Amino acid sequence: MLAAMKKVVESNSELISTPTTESKIFFLKMKGNYYRYLAEISTDNERQKFVEESKDVYTNDFDIAQYQTAAIHSAFDDAILELDCFSEDTYRESIAIMPLLRCNFK
Repeated sequence: MLAAMKKVVESNSELISTPTTESKIFFLKMKGNYYRYLAEISTDNERQKFVEESKDVYTNDFDIAQYQTAAIHSAFDDAILELDCFSEDTYRESIAIMPLLRCNFK
C-alpha cells in the first residue's frame, strides 16, 4: 500500500495539472497527508524532512484553496447586495438561505 501511495505522490506532475482546482486541492491534501503519516513513523533527520515536505505541500494547497475561494466570497457578497430588488417573501427566503450557503463556503 505504501509503495502504491509513494508512486502516486511522486508522479504528481501528471496529477497536479488536473483541469479542476478541486482535483488539484484534493491531490495536494492527499500528498500532504502522505508526508505527515511518514513523519509520524519516522525518526530524527528523516522525520524532519517529512515534516518539512508535509508543511510545504499543505501551505501550497492552502494558498490555492484560498485564492480560488476569494472569487466565491466576492460573488457571495455581490449577491447579498442584490437582495434589495426582490419581493418581500423572496427577500425573507433568501436571507434565511444565505447563512447556510456562507457556512458551506468556509
